[in-house]
Amino acid sequence: MSRGKKVDRFSFEESLAQIEKIVSLLESGDLTLEESLAQFESGIKLIRSCHQNLEEAEQKIQMIVSRGEGLTICEVKITEDGVCL
Repeated sequence: MSRGKKVDRFSFEESLAQIEKIVSLLESGDLTLEESLAQFESGIKLIRSCHQNLEEAEQKIQMIVSRGEGLTICEVKITEDGVCL
């Protein structure tokens, strides 16, 4: 992760991009154990931040839908091939 920008200041999309970079670094095997642990810790913080962002987005969606008359929330699942169920 770049220095000077804390995890909580990344947008959701920036966090995902950072997580992908961290995974690539860890998979490369070029890091020392200490560097790997530091990257892993950063990745966990980013994942927690993303999870929190998703929970907040879900709450906003539920609030918006609950204001609509006659609208109901239904669960949508997307399969690996992109098909909505």
